[in-house]
Amino acid sequence: MGRHGGNDARGGTGRTGSVMAAVKHRAGAGVVIGALVVEGRSERARMGAPRLPKMLDADPGATGLAREFAARAEPLWAGGAPCVPRAAITPALGAALKSAYAGGRLVRGLDGATRVLCAEDQGLKHVDRTTGVERGGRVSRLLVLADDGSERFYREVERLLRRNAPRVLALRLSADEHALGRLMFGPDQVARLLLVEHKDAVSAVLLALAAQWRADDLPPSAMPKA
Repeated sequence: MGRHGGNDARGGTGRTGSVMAAVKHRAGAGVVIGALVVEGRSERARMGAPRLPKMLDADPGATGLAREFAARAEPLWAGGAPCVPRAAITPALGAALKSAYAGGRLVRGLDGATRVLCAEDQGLKHVDRTTGVERGGRVSRLLVLADDGSERFYREVERLLRRNAPRVLALRLSADEHALGRLMFGPDQVARLLLVEHKDAVSAVLLALAAQWRADDLPPSAMPKA
């Protein structure tokens, strides 16, 4: 089963210049949000759409997903940078999250997610130093957020994303912590944040998300008949 953790994490602000604000630029008819730039990870993070897990490159179900992810990004809080899109909990998305939990690929709570990501980052930096080869910067982890957190909570999530860019993405669900907790863990349970921590599980969630967004964009005449 997935690992559990608390809902709070120690926040912190980087030095001036350590983290640059997200950069907006135009691409076609939509707005693409530049990736958060983190000092020490690379000279600059990849601009625009995120680099999704490699297994999605040839999957037709993921066509255009990276661009959609960037174009739909919204701020987590009133003064934040646009970095997280929003989605409903569809049956497919719920099933992908439950599968991640059943496979032991889910961490519950901001405290637990912070500890896991910190440990992973230290390990990856060690590999970078010993091999002399910098990581490629693909997405391999996904934060799934409830919709009723405090501003403090979302500020801490944004800081966590900045520290772990570009390998960590986040998705905000149109559901409160009670709905998400009930879906994942049963009655009377709450869940404000989930970390999907394996690229296979992350890919399954992203494919469910892509299907949802494609359905959102269909004209009424193209919707399947009930």
